[in-house]
Amino acid sequence: MAKRSEIDQDWDLVSPHVDVVGLYGKYKTIDELMPEAYALCCEKLRLDDQIFERIASQLYYMGRLTDPPAIELPQIAFFFQNLFYALRENDWSILMQERGLKVDRIVGIEEFILSKHYLDQKRSTWKEILRSLVDLYEGGQDYFEAVLGGGIGIGKSRSACLGLAYDIYRLTCYHAPQLEYGLAPNSNITFVFQSQRLEIVKKAIFAEFSGIISGSPYFKRILAKGAMDRTTEIRFPGYISAIPLSSTATAALGLNVWGAALDELSFMAIYNNDSSYQV
Repeated sequence: MAKRSEIDQDWDLVSPHVDVVGLYGKYKTIDELMPEAYALCCEKLRLDDQIFERIASQLYYMGRLTDPPAIELPQIAFFFQNLFYALRENDWSILMQERGLKVDRIVGIEEFILSKHYLDQKRSTWKEILRSLVDLYEGGQDYFEAVLGGGIGIGKSRSACLGLAYDIYRLTCYHAPQLEYGLAPNSNITFVFQSQRLEIVKKAIFAEFSGIISGSPYFKRILAKGAMDRTTEIRFPGYISAIPLSSTATAALGLNVWGAALDELSFMAIYNNDSSYQV
């Protein structure tokens, strides 16, 4: 069997970041696929014949519904991505993990915020906030962060809450969001809300976020009973959670932080290179 380092070297062959959008509706027959599968599994990864027989059997099963037997190209990509994860984690159950979107489409942020099927926030979302969020998420630029400034009551916290709710929604549209983004299967994905003191963040921005989630028709449908505590944690499907934290440098240590809202950042401590800090 291939060693872990060899698996890492061949990871680009079926990168979890490959864009499969343009592959839907295109198929490859099993007869066309098998030589390529054998080359990858037995020649590159040096898996033994017994393991390849299991893989081939599963591929034939996946293609059984067409004549001649064939598999849609995105499903082929997902299958071999799962194979790499199964080898890396030494867990063959990952091989048949369902992948890709579990919905027909991911809606845009404007529809997500306004629609009665999702957040249903049309009456309480200013046009200026909506316009800014559409530009942030769909303006053609890949933004890493957004800094919101201005006076009290202009919608900074609300914009952050709506944006993070949309980020969470997009992740919940996938069968296995961790695998889609190269994380270990079933590892936790965390969204954090931080302010100068924990009691402040619980009563301010996290309370506002919790209110948006609890009033959302979409999240009402998918949240399990008891998954929401408006002061400590909201647990979403797919090992995704949102939590309030204090502003200490180690508050999020060890977490897979996917997104964050840092409230009242001007009042937080600034840590220097020598581990000292100033306010």
